[in-house]
Amino acid sequence: MKSLALKLSYQRALGVSLGSLGFFLPFSTAGVSLSMGALLVLFGPQATHLYHQRAWRQPVIAYGLLLWGYVVLRCVGASGGSWESIHHYRELLLIPVLWILLRRSDRAHWMIVGLLAGAAFTASLYAAQALLPDAHAGAATWLAQRRISAGFVLALASFVAWEASGQTRGRGRVLLRVLAVAIGLTVLFAINGRTAHLVLTLLALFAAYRSSPKRWRWASVAIVALAIGVLASQSDAVRSRLHETHLATVALGDGSSVSTSSGIRYAIWRLAFEVVREHPMLGAGWGQDYDRAYVAANDHTGKRLDAEFLRSPNPHSEFLFQWGAGGLPALALFSLWLAAPVWRAWRQRADAQAGALACIALAFALGSMVNSMLWDFAEAHAYVMLLAFGLRGDPPVAAS
Repeated sequence: MKSLALKLSYQRALGVSLGSLGFFLPFSTAGVSLSMGALLVLFGPQATHLYHQRAWRQPVIAYGLLLWGYVVLRCVGASGGSWESIHHYRELLLIPVLWILLRRSDRAHWMIVGLLAGAAFTASLYAAQALLPDAHAGAATWLAQRRISAGFVLALASFVAWEASGQTRGRGRVLLRVLAVAIGLTVLFAINGRTAHLVLTLLALFAAYRSSPKRWRWASVAIVALAIGVLASQSDAVRSRLHETHLATVALGDGSSVSTSSGIRYAIWRLAFEVVREHPMLGAGWGQDYDRAYVAANDHTGKRLDAEFLRSPNPHSEFLFQWGAGGLPALALFSLWLAAPVWRAWRQRADAQAGALACIALAFALGSMVNSMLWDFAEAHAYVMLLAFGLRGDPPVAAS
């Protein structure tokens, strides 16, 4: 009886920790950190399952561990700032931990329930801010600072809610689809973030294709694409980002520059490509090594960026960052890590969950083209959390 009570208590604590991780993900870094701390403590009794279930032999997990190992090797003996880079990629180590915990939990779905609850709460805050923009200046600043990470997590949550609706019936299905649409509209109209708009659009097209009868799939994709286009044309958030991007693109074409988010991003990308050109094979290194290469590239161009942007080792593209800092090995491992869930879905075409995870992986890849998704906290945690959840049903890989 005592053993049973301890087991039940452990399962409740694990379920609550998984649920809180999902709930805090869209809006609270501190909440995510506390939840992960609790999960790491709960992982202690399960640590031996990493060996028994051969977690490292799951392809998705293996590529992530290889990438993290390469980052460590590339940083050994380098400047002190490189060790901060190792810490930035800690999410790669969280995937096998979460995979084991989700496999051992009888309340794994609490993490998804928590994510949807947290997304609904966060979306309501952004919707309220959009409807009452002058209500609270402090809240407006707080929400604006989180628009990129929150927008990406909400876009994922919208897709997850729609996918979950396909596994339910009756009122639950209707509620989940209403939630998915409501969160998606919030991203489109209330969050001023291009990455979120791009990711939401891609996932909406995937959802239309996956949830339609076979003969109507492409027609559904076309209808959803048209609907998103019409809605986007009515969104001030989307129109402002498109206008800003257009001005920056025109300025880039005639050799001038504009002090907007898009203009600065184009300038940073130009310098990131210069770093890649100078260090194509093994990269410049992370931390202070990348900083020095970045500053040198800026000096070579003769068009100096403001000091504020020179201090950032972040080129706002994970692909460029991996290539510029770690060279071709890092770029290859990162690409394989992203491609592994897609290849898994191709091999398991009858598995709907594998297909959903492939869609999320492609959305993360799209975001990684225009933002440093693995480097950033919330975006990386959101992806690895859903990655581990999608992999939890895979059987252990036997030793050869």
